[in-house]
Amino acid sequence: MIILLVFILIFSIEQIEGNQHSQEKNSIRYKYLKSALEKMHQKYYDESLAVLDSLENKFPDNPSAYFFKAMVYEMIMQDMEDNSKEKEFIANVKKCQKFSNDNIYSNNKDLWAKYYLGSSYGLQAIHLARNGALIGAFRLAYKGYNLMKQIIDAEPEFYDAYGGMGMFLHWKDIGGGILMKNTDTEKYLRTSIEKGLYSYPSSMFVLLDIYYQKKDFTKTEEVAKNINKLFPRDPWPYYILSICSVSNNEIKSSIDYLNLGLNKVNEIKPISNYNLALFNFHLAKSYKTSGDVENADKYLKLSKTFLLKLSEIPETKRLKKEIKEGI
Repeated sequence: MIILLVFILIFSIEQIEGNQHSQEKNSIRYKYLKSALEKMHQKYYDESLAVLDSLENKFPDNPSAYFFKAMVYEMIMQDMEDNSKEKEFIANVKKCQKFSNDNIYSNNKDLWAKYYLGSSYGLQAIHLARNGALIGAFRLAYKGYNLMKQIIDAEPEFYDAYGGMGMFLHWKDIGGGILMKNTDTEKYLRTSIEKGLYSYPSSMFVLLDIYYQKKDFTKTEEVAKNINKLFPRDPWPYYILSICSVSNNEIKSSIDYLNLGLNKVNEIKPISNYNLALFNFHLAKSYKTSGDVENADKYLKLSKTFLLKLSEIPETKRLKKEIKEGI
């Protein structure tokens, strides 16, 4: 009887360790994180941070709240195309990595701790790449990729890890100058989108970028519309849909999408001068194509009013150069 009970106990522990991804959905953490994720991607940043503060207070030794707070701060900086929240970003990345490593040290089979550690490396890589530090970004992204691979080797049903794999492979392919060189990239991202608990929004945006970079505007439009249905307050899908419209010579549709996106830009706090410049500039280009010179001049002048307010990171420099060259 004792041997049987010991066997049952060991078997139960192995089952728990072997199904960490599916069990997450039944955790208290999941409810907090789903709420925070929805608010984050709808650009309600303060509300998302408030939920994550509550989660941190409830589970101060768990890395999840710190990771998603770092993600919120990076998303704000991506919207603004600056480094205004870098201090907060770095502080939360460090806490995430500390508690991830502590939990891995206590239990090397804690796959969620490995997931947050690997994801934090990926998030740091994005931040470095935005600022032009590409070698450091690649090194960190590769560390994250290796951790995601370890997780999938241990538990193939840990679907969020596939998102991290797909993101790294996409960036590697871009760095090599050959998009979609790795045939598993799209498969990994779609697995994350269809079955991931937390990684699906980020995976959708990476899949969108893959098709956009390849100029496959049919698939780009499909993914952009799917994102727009999920997160209608995000301006970026409107911008991408405007580019798709231009590729189909549907200039009125492009103008409509840009106006919708510009309305969203003005709703979101903090207001992004980068997005104001971007949307106004592309409105100027679309109006010029349509033959409406008056509105083309109007929106070009508007876009130029935001130039002095932009930071000096690579993406803003590119946009400044485009606007200065005119339409």
